[in-house]
Amino acid sequence: MIVNIPKKQQNQKGQVLVIVLIFMAVILISVVIILGLVNFFQYNTAKAIVTEQAHHLAEAGIDKAIFELNQTAGAYTGETDTLLGLGVFTVTVTDLSLNNKLIASTGYIPNSTNPKAQKTIQVQTNPSSQNVQFRYGVQVGYGGLEMSNNATVIGNVYANGSIDGSNGAKITGDAWVAGGTSVTSDQQNITQSYDQNVGQDSTNTDAAQSFVPSQTNVINKISLYIKKTGSPSSPTIKIVADDNGSPSKTVFAQQNLDTSKVTGSYGWVDTAFSTPTQLIAGMTYWIVIDVGSASSSKYFILGTADDSSYTSGTGKLSVNWAGNPPVWTSLNKDFDFKTFTGGITTHINQTHVSVNAHANTITNSTIDKDAYYQTISGSSVGGTSYPGSPDPGPQDMPISEANIAQFKADAAAGGTQVSNYSLTNGAYGTLGPIKIEGNLSISNNAHLTLTGTVYVTGDVLLSNNCIIDLDNGYGSSSGVLLTDGKVSISNNCILRGSGNPVSYLLLLSTNPSQDSGSPAINVNNNAENAIIYASQGMLAIANNANLKEAIGQKLYLSNNASVTYESGLANINFTSGPGAGFNITAGSYQIK
Repeated sequence: MIVNIPKKQQNQKGQVLVIVLIFMAVILISVVIILGLVNFFQYNTAKAIVTEQAHHLAEAGIDKAIFELNQTAGAYTGETDTLLGLGVFTVTVTDLSLNNKLIASTGYIPNSTNPKAQKTIQVQTNPSSQNVQFRYGVQVGYGGLEMSNNATVIGNVYANGSIDGSNGAKITGDAWVAGGTSVTSDQQNITQSYDQNVGQDSTNTDAAQSFVPSQTNVINKISLYIKKTGSPSSPTIKIVADDNGSPSKTVFAQQNLDTSKVTGSYGWVDTAFSTPTQLIAGMTYWIVIDVGSASSSKYFILGTADDSSYTSGTGKLSVNWAGNPPVWTSLNKDFDFKTFTGGITTHINQTHVSVNAHANTITNSTIDKDAYYQTISGSSVGGTSYPGSPDPGPQDMPISEANIAQFKADAAAGGTQVSNYSLTNGAYGTLGPIKIEGNLSISNNAHLTLTGTVYVTGDVLLSNNCIIDLDNGYGSSSGVLLTDGKVSISNNCILRGSGNPVSYLLLLSTNPSQDSGSPAINVNNNAENAIIYASQGMLAIANNANLKEAIGQKLYLSNNASVTYESGLANINFTSGPGAGFNITAGSYQIK
C-alpha cells in the first residue's frame, strides 16, 4: 500500500536534516578551532619556556662577565658559545672608558621542533665606588677640637664636642659646636640573627621599633644596623609617640638617613637629628623608618633578633605609616638599633672665629660677626648676639662603619699579604688592591703608587721625604689607604691623589687611641691633596703641616698647623682603583 506523506511533513524532515548538518558542521568547526588553539597555545607555551630559558642564559652570561672582569682586573673580553644547561651563551665586552665597559650577552636554545629562542641583555659597568661628602674643613666627633700656637682652619668647623683654643688659634669660617652627646647608647639592641627587608614590597614599605628611654633627656641621634640592595632613595628616620602599642603620627624629630653611608654589607649607620628633642623617661617612643614607596630592586635590609632580645620594645611593619588609619603588623622580632642622648654642656673657648659662632657657651673668644649661645663671657662680638639660642644638633661623621667595612672588603678582594711591607732608600713600588696583615713602612725618598685600596692591620709609618700617590688611572676618582693600627707621618712625606685636581688620597685609621702622647694619627708635615681621618681616635697635626681635610673623633692642631678646605671635597667619589671592582651601572639594563 502506498502511503502519501503530506508535503508539509516532507518539508519538516528536510529542515531537520539541514539543522543536523549545520549542527555537525558547527561541532566540526569548533573541534578544528579548539585543536588549532591547543596547538597554538602549546606552540606559544613551548616558545615562552625556551624564551625564558634563553633569558636566564643571557643573565648567566652577564654574571660570568662581571665575575671575570673583577678576577682579571678588567682584562676579560668575552667568550663564544659557552654551554650551560640546554643552551649556550655568548658574551662580548667593549671598552667605553677606564672601568666603564659595555657588556652584551646573548643566550639561546637550539630546538628541532620549536624555533630557536634568543635573548640579548646589555649592561654598562662602572667602578665599584662610594660617594662621600665633606662639608667642613674640619669635622670633629665627641672628643672635641684643641688648637694652639697659631693653628688655623681655613674654612668652617663643625664639632660634636667643645672647641678649646689658645695662642692665636683661628677659624676663618663659621664655628659650630653641637650640644654634647653621650658616647654610650641609652637604649639598644645589637644582636643580629635575622634579615628583614624594608621597602621591598607593600607588606614592608615602612618599619618601626619601639623603645623606652631610661632618662629624661634630648635624643641626638640613632644608629641602625643596615645594608641595601640597589640604590634606594634616602628614607626619613622619625621619632614618634606611641598610640596604643603602635607608632602614632605625632613626630618629635626627623632626619633623612644618608644612603651613601649604607653599603651592600651590614654596618652601623648613624642618623643625627639637626633639631634634637626631649624624651621622657619611662614612656614608649618609636623609631620609624619611612621609605615612602616600595621597589623590588631597590630596598634596605635591617638586622633583627628574637623579640626577647630587647625587652622594652618590639618591631613592626606597615604598608604606609602615614595611612588613614595606618595598619601596623607585628614583626615578632626586634630591629637592631642604638639611641644616643645629649644634655652635656659644650663650649667655644679662647678662639678667634672670623664669621659666626654657634655654641651653648662662648668664653674668652673673638667673634667677628654673629654669636648664637646660651651663655657668653669675656668675649667680643662684632655682629649681632643671639642669647638663648638652642644648641646645634650633632653632625654625622662623613664616613660610616659600613663604608669602612666596604673599603676593607675592596682591599681584601685583591688578596692578602701575611707580612710587613717596606719600601725605602729611593725605591719605587706599586700596591693594591690588597690586605696587609702587618705594618706598612715607606721611608727615605721611597715612592709608593697605589693601584687599588690598601688595608693594613698594623701600623703605617711614613717618613723622610717619602711619597704616596694614586695611579693616574684613578683619574678624577679618589683612593683609600686604611689601617687598624696607628699612623705616623713625619719629615716631609707627601701624600697626594692621581694628579687630577679633584683626586685625593684618603688616609684613615680606625685605632681608638685619644692619647695626645700616642694618638691614632700623628702628622708632622705637609700632606698634599690628602684627607686624614681618625674614625675613632685622635688626629694630631703639628709643625706647619698643611692638609686639605681633617676629621677625627678628637682633633689637636698646634705649631702653625693649618687645614685648607677646598670646595671640591663636597662630593668625593672613592673607587677601589683602576681595573678593579666592576659593578653594573644603575639604569643601564636593557633586553633586546
